[in-house]
Amino acid sequence: MVDNPQEQPKVSPAAEKGWDIFWNRVNRVLGSANIFRYRTLKGQAAPIKSFLPISMNENLIDLLTKIETAWNTMDTFLWDDPKKIFAIYEKLGHYDDASIVELEAEKLRTGSGFSYDPNTGYSDLRSTVIKWTDENKEELFIFVISQMADILEKWKNLEETLDQRAIAAVMDAGNRRFATNLRSGVAKLLTEIQETEEKSLGELLEKRGLHTSLATLRDEFLLETQSYKRYIRFQHTYKVIKPFFWDAANNRSVYIDPRKNTALYGTRIVNHQPLPNHGIYRYKAFEPWPWEENTGWEIEEFDIRLRNRTRRVRGRIMTGLDENGYPLEIDEEGVVLLDKWWFEIGENPWQRQVITSKPGGAEIIRRIDYIRRNGIRVVDKRFTTDHAYLDLLDMAVYIYNEVDSVRDDLRDGRFHKYSKTATDYIIHAEGGLNTDPNKFKVTREILDTPIGLSFNQFNTAGDYGYIKARPDSFDRNIPSEEIAVKRNYRIKEYNTTTNTFALGPERERQPTNISPAFDRRALNRAAPFIHWGRMYYYEDTEGINKWSENPYPHISTRGIAKYIMYWVAVRTQNIEEAKEAAESEKGYDIGVRRPLVGGKFIKNPFKDVVSIGGGGH
Repeated sequence: MVDNPQEQPKVSPAAEKGWDIFWNRVNRVLGSANIFRYRTLKGQAAPIKSFLPISMNENLIDLLTKIETAWNTMDTFLWDDPKKIFAIYEKLGHYDDASIVELEAEKLRTGSGFSYDPNTGYSDLRSTVIKWTDENKEELFIFVISQMADILEKWKNLEETLDQRAIAAVMDAGNRRFATNLRSGVAKLLTEIQETEEKSLGELLEKRGLHTSLATLRDEFLLETQSYKRYIRFQHTYKVIKPFFWDAANNRSVYIDPRKNTALYGTRIVNHQPLPNHGIYRYKAFEPWPWEENTGWEIEEFDIRLRNRTRRVRGRIMTGLDENGYPLEIDEEGVVLLDKWWFEIGENPWQRQVITSKPGGAEIIRRIDYIRRNGIRVVDKRFTTDHAYLDLLDMAVYIYNEVDSVRDDLRDGRFHKYSKTATDYIIHAEGGLNTDPNKFKVTREILDTPIGLSFNQFNTAGDYGYIKARPDSFDRNIPSEEIAVKRNYRIKEYNTTTNTFALGPERERQPTNISPAFDRRALNRAAPFIHWGRMYYYEDTEGINKWSENPYPHISTRGIAKYIMYWVAVRTQNIEEAKEAAESEKGYDIGVRRPLVGGKFIKNPFKDVVSIGGGGH
């Protein structure tokens, strides 16, 4: 039998209240000398909460949720059922260009060029060459549906005349039968050609309807970009210069090169007039740049009409391709976006220095200066309507890659190489990297001096706008305590000569997926963030910061969560106080990607995680 353990004395409610009053008075008296100055006074809200940007975190979580939701919706267009885009492309086949559909349909109505000389009996069926967006070509030989019935009638009427000539020439019966069978075979072949061309025209008209459906899908897909598109420095239109567009009113193709239009129709039709100069911008009519010599021009053969006959000519024609062989991107005004962006970058001396320091940068600077001397190219606005959009499948994949990098940048700031990180503030609070981890230290106070710096990333006229901004611009009008937080670090490196470890050169910490961006200098920014983006719409993430770079400080969703959780952990007395201080209505970007994988953001790590752990999961 085990004796009952001795009961522990209980503290009366009155005594507990007395101790609370005592410790509250001690906290007030100690003031700044109290290492727990941000501990909760009994009956009050946790003071640390008022120093933390929790409301900003919630706004960022809202934006991240919208972007992730858009990402999920894009999946239904491309990868997940019902794969809306693929369903239509399976029916379209290779007819993914609406202008090609219209051109071929018209050629089936008018023919590719057929001539017959009754005097010599010579006939000639010419071809027409169709150039697709992907640079593939198709050579078509088309009689013409509208004339096939007349050709058949004339051929049948010719049969009796030929019979009479055969008899007059004393042709034997066997040869006459052979000739008759041959004429019948030709008639049958002409009938089959007529049926084939009529069938082809019907199929093309069906393709036209599918392109109408594609246009609807394109508009739906583009709507998914609205949650983030306005926060990108290089905002893409995904409209490009096409070799031609179909002029339905006049039933003809209108080409990017006015000289080809002149040769075909006797008039230029298009006029690549520059826009009026304004502000920093200067414009010129479109023509290929010297570095586009091998891609911006093409030797082409085509037929021109001369009264009652046609003539094949050979000429050097503009293609509208960039130096890499991709169609140049344009905006709604016909401005070549690449030219505009190079022109803007040339306005910033710091960006020029950055580019010059990189391999191949000298050539880029020469291009920038050439554009600034000559002006930004402009094409006729008739090339900017809906037919200018990239093939929808290509465009959707490019956008899908874009939203992926935008989301990553918002979450951790990996493309903001000049931003501080949450790690920088934690190291600063812990006394730096040179402190002895084995000795007791008092965590520094949270930075609470207001940041006087405010800026609008998209006010291009201001010093903080994306055209003029530079990293040192954001060291102005900020308190000394913020300046004290550095990105600098050094690591021990092994010297193979001395076989020893020694401190290497000083470097600057940059945001990564495991060390996310958090920079108090961005607390008063106008836009939630600015993603630099890629200049060429077809680039992958290597194009981001490839030449010009993002100079802005950034507050990422993972960085702000890390910053808040650190201060809650070191400036609260117990788990209950931490739970109260960390509570957020929208949650924190901690752990897996929400809502991409389903579920919700953790609203209180000190409560939810502890609860999960306590449940054994």
